Amino acid sequence: MGVWIEVKKQVVRYLFKVRGVVQGVGFRPFVSNLALIHHLCGNVLNGGEGVVIDVEGDEKSIVRFAQALVENPPELARIEKITNDRMPIYGYKEFVIKHSEGKTSGKVLIPPDIAICSSCCKEINDAQDRHYHYPFTNCTKCGPRFTVVHNLPYDRKWTAMAPFSMCSDCNREYHDPSDRRFHAQPIACLKCGPQVELVDNAGALIAREEAVLVAGALLKKGHILAIKGLGGFHLACDAANSTAVKELRKRKNRPAKPFAVMCRDMETIKSHCYVTQAEMDLIRSPAAPIVLLQKCPNCALALEVAQGLNTLGVVMPYTPLHMLLLNQGPPTVVMTSGNLSHLPLVSDNRRALVELGSIADYFLRHNRDIANQCDDSVTTVIGGKKQFLRRSRGYVPEPIAVPVDMNAPVMLGIGGEMKNTFCLIHEGRAYMSQHMGEMNVIEGQQQLERSLKSFCQLIGIKPQVITGDLHPQYQSCRLADELTVKMKAKRHPGVQHHHAHLASCMAENGIDEEVIGVILDGTGYGLDGKLWGFEILHGDYQRFCREYYLDYVPLPGGEFAVRYPWLTAVAYLRTFLGERGKGVARCFFGDRQQELAVVEKMLLTGFNMPYASSCGRFFDAVAALLGVCVENTYEGQAAVLLSSLLPWFPSEASEFDFSTQLYPYSFAFQGHRVDPAQTWHEIIEDIDRGISSSIIAKRFHDTIIRIVVESVRRIERKTGLTKVALSGGSWNNRYLLGITRQILENQGFTVLCHQLVPPGDGGIALGQAMVAIKQDYFTANK
Repeated sequence: MGVWIEVKKQVVRYLFKVRGVVQGVGFRPFVSNLALIHHLCGNVLNGGEGVVIDVEGDEKSIVRFAQALVENPPELARIEKITNDRMPIYGYKEFVIKHSEGKTSGKVLIPPDIAICSSCCKEINDAQDRHYHYPFTNCTKCGPRFTVVHNLPYDRKWTAMAPFSMCSDCNREYHDPSDRRFHAQPIACLKCGPQVELVDNAGALIAREEAVLVAGALLKKGHILAIKGLGGFHLACDAANSTAVKELRKRKNRPAKPFAVMCRDMETIKSHCYVTQAEMDLIRSPAAPIVLLQKCPNCALALEVAQGLNTLGVVMPYTPLHMLLLNQGPPTVVMTSGNLSHLPLVSDNRRALVELGSIADYFLRHNRDIANQCDDSVTTVIGGKKQFLRRSRGYVPEPIAVPVDMNAPVMLGIGGEMKNTFCLIHEGRAYMSQHMGEMNVIEGQQQLERSLKSFCQLIGIKPQVITGDLHPQYQSCRLADELTVKMKAKRHPGVQHHHAHLASCMAENGIDEEVIGVILDGTGYGLDGKLWGFEILHGDYQRFCREYYLDYVPLPGGEFAVRYPWLTAVAYLRTFLGERGKGVARCFFGDRQQELAVVEKMLLTGFNMPYASSCGRFFDAVAALLGVCVENTYEGQAAVLLSSLLPWFPSEASEFDFSTQLYPYSFAFQGHRVDPAQTWHEIIEDIDRGISSSIIAKRFHDTIIRIVVESVRRIERKTGLTKVALSGGSWNNRYLLGITRQILENQGFTVLCHQLVPPGDGGIALGQAMVAIKQDYFTANK
């Protein structure tokens, strides 16, 4: 018989430090359960630099523990770095979750808000569950994060949930390692958590216990409601009720800009829109953004929701409150930002009554404060790839890795004047803010300052260098000057608008080399003092060269021409068609004889006529000439309406038949200028021949594509560069982006597009910060 000899396992101790998005995503409970599975002792806590794990046990078990930590973390966690150090044996007898220690050092990442998970959905619909119909149900896999946190580490006492003491049931779940609410900081129930109430627009109480039920009934009756969500208030009405939608437009002073809608479920969405698998996955993702979809011909919603467009912005209920409301109310409701025109999103109950009381009939609100206001994100899918129109809820404040030296100074890019976001860069990570809105109002500037203070506190940093645009009249630049003094920072002189666009696209793609840049947008202040917006460049972060641009045209009245595209059309006709253009303008805009006479005089004298090379104004002029849009009531309206005349470019690249040939109008290269005179001649000829507006619109788009492709090929022949960055708001155009990208890729170019930040002005803060940090750091280290 053999003799069994017991071999003692060697006990060792390791200290792991985990950096990334590891607080607020159930990471400590995950570690605790993992340690129990592998029979390890020790502790885990939220530290100032992430999660700290002190673990003791058999060495092989610790190796398996570490492998599982890296290979199978919680779904919402994002591990950036793990370090481990061998420590002296301590003699732990159990594994516990300890209280948080230390102040945040900028290495802790707070997660974005997360849409309601399937388990919580099931509970709020289960009459036997204690979370039945509770509108603030959440767990470690879902619920508020960024919008409730005041400070780090991510513990309840540092969140908007601090005033709500847990009841015995919530306390039990919170401390039970086997429960999915184990250490879920926003945990709550009907007994102990936030409560919802319905009031009228004078603040008089209508209902509490039946608040959601009554609110749903009011929506069905055609009333307009203000609803407090995760990051602020929405204004809502029945999307199928034309009278209600018209009234909302009238009260909000929003005559044409499309509304987003929230649909009860995916089947409801499919009754209004075509949905691909990629779009469905994005709608159902934890971020739950608004997704632009192609409308079905039989869409039964009110035409006024998105009149004249072939798209509809759609979102699913992403909180229990939304889910309960849509179960009681209409299956599809308009869900638009709760704010007065040009002002920031409203997030405070008292301010909501003051600012939205003239718009909403009733308010469905709650008593949980919003620590960080945050608009919905807006996305689209083009060629199978996600693209942002607005990056906010569900994605902020998750950082973006950028090619920057870890020792570079903390940089702040203040962003643009419209669709503002700011960007902080620290240790190779870019922190883009939520959508701020417009900076030409004092409320927008105040909101930016509040949000910047919150970001700096959460990340544990302070800007050392601040930069912005070059435009001498931008309020955002004035704010950058003021913040430089307040924060005792260094002021970088500023970044040219289109250079910032180029740098933004390069940065999110991790590129740090010279590339070709095709920057198409409305207007940005140029180095020659004129307005740029149709720019074919090549360059890197430190410098750029403007190779080609659309020939300049005077804008009668400056910003007035941006508001009224027919003025830009007249300027194009007179500039490029001479006397013939004068006659064409009188033919097309003869009902405006008095105004036309003033414009013609301005064109002759040059009074108040800034010159612009702009893709956006090119679109405006063609749209006005076709009668599609003679007044822009929102930014980009003419371009959006013109593109809606085109065939739908599919979300999935495989669905598009590339055999379709381009049929562009003619144009000419005159040195560095692209001369569109022949384009205008041929457009007028097509109109005179009775060619349909949709064909003319497609030929116009094809012309833009041909100009871009030919310009890129010329630069490639000159420089040998083969990487092409596409940036600027015009690249939100599905057809323009989809076809251009395919043609360039088929010709051997590597095309860099935006997938992490918007191509429009919502992304330029990243580019500003990148250019400034590279220029500043390069100069300092010569």
